[in-house]
Amino acid sequence: MNSAKHTELISVLKEWGMKEDNIGFREAVIALRNYLSVKPNDKADKCLFGDIALCATDYNFYTAAELEAMRKYLAVCKKHFKGMKFNVRILADTGFKKELIAIAEPGRVMWELSGIDMPSAEAVAAEISKMADIKIKAK
Repeated sequence: MNSAKHTELISVLKEWGMKEDNIGFREAVIALRNYLSVKPNDKADKCLFGDIALCATDYNFYTAAELEAMRKYLAVCKKHFKGMKFNVRILADTGFKKELIAIAEPGRVMWELSGIDMPSAEAVAAEISKMADIKIKAK
């Protein structure tokens, strides 16, 4: 978890009237989701288009720039793994501090992959996790 992101989120929530100081990042993201009235997607935890889902393992929020960097990495992987295809399932569509963000919950499908095997998908998930300082898993 990015501590700068956590500090920024806590300061914004305080501006919005949150009284509690010592909450963790997970609770802060849930408070953000509730404040922005973001409703969970019913189909967010199901693989709809591909064979393998890359899912969030904890609460987090991502800016459009962070999601684009992850998408570009998947495009590079697509060249490396012949026949790999991916579908983006998470979009930055919620306004927060003059930029768009996406809020991910545990189990939320962020990308779907097809055309590669599970060990390769797990390697891709591990690399994205390291690159973006997030926790995702292939399932």
